[in-house]
Amino acid sequence: MSKLIIIPPHMVHKHWYLAEPHLKQAIDKGEGEFDLTTLEYACSRGEQTLLLVVDNGTCHCALTTIRYNYPTFQSMYITYIGGKNTKEGWEQFKDWVKSEGCDRITGSAVSESIVKLWQKHYGFQPKYTFVELKLED
Repeated sequence: MSKLIIIPPHMVHKHWYLAEPHLKQAIDKGEGEFDLTTLEYACSRGEQTLLLVVDNGTCHCALTTIRYNYPTFQSMYITYIGGKNTKEGWEQFKDWVKSEGCDRITGSAVSESIVKLWQKHYGFQPKYTFVELKLED
């Protein structure tokens, strides 16, 4: 059975090797907001939370999150998710999010195929499409 492990900031360096290959896949699909070094640093400072889904000593999935407190709700935002999560791991993640006082989970997807994957596997519904304008010097 899979187990969700929440890694405290002071232990990130010790467990990063388990998360790194999964998070690299997610970072490589992103737009350069983080690289592995800066993401590890953010987790080790407590700016983001590192979570692992482990089964029989093997890490199958890694997630990083940020909590956002809005005036009317609290959201746990998935900054990166990589690997293959399990049903048990996802249920434990949702329970953890609730225990943290959040009433929703949010995230951003870089392609429609990822949106469809999140809909199918996790029950997400599209809400916004993020756009960007890069300003030149």
